[in-house]
Amino acid sequence: MPRLRSHPFIPTSILVAALVLFSASALLAQPLPDKNAKPPKTVTWVLTQGKVIAPGTFKGNVTTDYVVEAMATGQGQARVRTGKFTIKCTIEDQGAGQYLLRGAWDITREGAARKTHHTPDSIKGVLVAKLDYNPAAVAANPGAGGGAIKGNVVVSPKRRLAGKETKARGTFEGDQNFNGTLTISRR
Repeated sequence: MPRLRSHPFIPTSILVAALVLFSASALLAQPLPDKNAKPPKTVTWVLTQGKVIAPGTFKGNVTTDYVVEAMATGQGQARVRTGKFTIKCTIEDQGAGQYLLRGAWDITREGAARKTHHTPDSIKGVLVAKLDYNPAAVAANPGAGGGAIKGNVVVSPKRRLAGKETKARGTFEGDQNFNGTLTISRR
């Protein structure tokens, strides 16, 4: 241990007391583990092996029933750790090369049955994204190009608290086959 030298204006006993106080405050500043801690507010799923299940139906400037499935792997404290991601989309041509994608998605735990209501085995929501291409047209004609999808996600209400529906919001970033990441944050 280094030897403390006395300073002409500060006695050694005050230096030792300051060192002890500093060490104690550094130890007390460390957070104690909380056994009742809630899971993190942000959860991310990595989506891989995305493939088009239904190419959709083109009617005028709207494509309906475009369905894609991918494998979902949750990061951190995800309620559904591994499962199947499914999204059923409607894509509207808004003119000038702009498209609006709206899709109802769910992630269902591997081996669990898909249900219409929330269960511990699934999480459901809606994705909205503005694009400069139609993913259904790219799926029908692979040489047509494609690109990234960046959109906003809203998780369907899980339950009512004090008369209010609770929702989680987030983002999706990936490609036209929905390989990418889906991140949600609870309020």
